Amino acid sequence: SLLALILVAGMIASLHRHYSDPAYSKTHGWRNLAARLEQLSAQYQPEQVRLAQNFPDPTLWYYYQGPVEHIVLPPAPHDATAAADLVAQLATDGVQRMLLPVQPAPNWDNSEIASTALAARYILAATEQVGVWPVHLYTLPPQELMAQDVEFQNGVRLTGYALQPSTLAAGDYLVVYLAWAGDPARLSGTEKVFVQLLNRAGELVAQDDRPLTLAPPGPVLTPPAIYAILLPEGLPAGEYRLITGLYDPAQEGAPRVLTVAGADHVVLVQAIPVLR
Repeated sequence: SLLALILVAGMIASLHRHYSDPAYSKTHGWRNLAARLEQLSAQYQPEQVRLAQNFPDPTLWYYYQGPVEHIVLPPAPHDATAAADLVAQLATDGVQRMLLPVQPAPNWDNSEIASTALAARYILAATEQVGVWPVHLYTLPPQELMAQDVEFQNGVRLTGYALQPSTLAAGDYLVVYLAWAGDPARLSGTEKVFVQLLNRAGELVAQDDRPLTLAPPGPVLTPPAIYAILLPEGLPAGEYRLITGLYDPAQEGAPRVLTVAGADHVVLVQAIPVLR
């Protein structure tokens, strides 16, 4: 009887872990994934964002109850052509953000067809881990940039920028596009770009740093460089300042590169509203 009691107690503990502990409960994992996808799509109109799967698993759509349409990439097993056509149509229709939680799918997408199709028309802005799923966030490059004309002392010029989405909220990404031009021969190759969000007191609240990428010379049009600032979950509502600049981490103290006017940063937007 003591053994039976021990077995029953073990079963009860196992069931409790299954329904309450994320380490044991796949149901909990699906709920977390659905909640994160809803959060990452909430600042867009439903027609501007899509949730994609690289395998037609219906479980996610049981837990996700939001208004955003979901698609399967590829739409048929290993059909790269159909995946490319579908992505091209989404871009033509003006879908701005694509969210792709990736799962192993050897019988459906065994060669990263979904990622390849999206990369042909969209830019991978960020990847984060949600439970067992790597979630890829793709954005459609802007058709136009806000003009800028700022030159740095190393000859690099900032010629334009764009932001997505237009409405921000804590826990989401602010995607920033920056167009850089310059002569690579004048650079060390170790320069990096910082993009920072500051509060009213000038304090840093979030940032993204990536290697400097220059537009190639000539008439060939290339997408601007992309940066993704993850806004902290507890970020208070209010107005924030967005700045950017250059620095060289290979030099002692990682000094910032000054503009020809002597500033150590460029203000892109003086006041960006962030909602709760």
